[in-house]
Amino acid sequence: MRSLLLSGLTLTALASVGCDAEVQRPDPPVLESVHALAGGCFTLDATGPKGEDARALAIGVAGLSYAFAGLGPEDGARFFLKPSDLGTFLFYDHEGRYLVGDEGRIGRAERLQSDVLLVDDTFVSGAEWEVTASPKDAARLLLKNRRTGHYLTHEGALTPSEGEAAIVTLYP
Repeated sequence: MRSLLLSGLTLTALASVGCDAEVQRPDPPVLESVHALAGGCFTLDATGPKGEDARALAIGVAGLSYAFAGLGPEDGARFFLKPSDLGTFLFYDHEGRYLVGDEGRIGRAERLQSDVLLVDDTFVSGAEWEVTASPKDAARLLLKNRRTGHYLTHEGALTPSEGEAAIVTLYP
């Protein structure tokens, strides 16, 4: 009887620590404006449009891509934000790669094309991201790829719908 009671207590204790998949998202840092991001180094996390399933953007297993797989900001890739226009940034990671958007997904690029290299004044790099306040959470952000005009989702895809966009936080 005693071992049964101890087993029950052990199971109760294990269940209380359990494998809770819900990630506790830290409060967002206070930003005076998106222009204050220029030259800063940040990790990025995102939730779905309803604020669910927060995950940090991490470098993928083979190092060729990014994935929203980190459980907290400490698990995410670190990005230097280089301004390319007002409210528009290049996200450059600590390994010298860029966050790019193309063909409906995000990717990781070592080198970028440019309008100068291509001799094409209409060329827009897939590495340029417009950063604006989220209409769903004024303390957090939206990322819109300048080349595609599509928004980043919390699954690493790009969507034309602002309503399906990820709610993003940048942590210093």
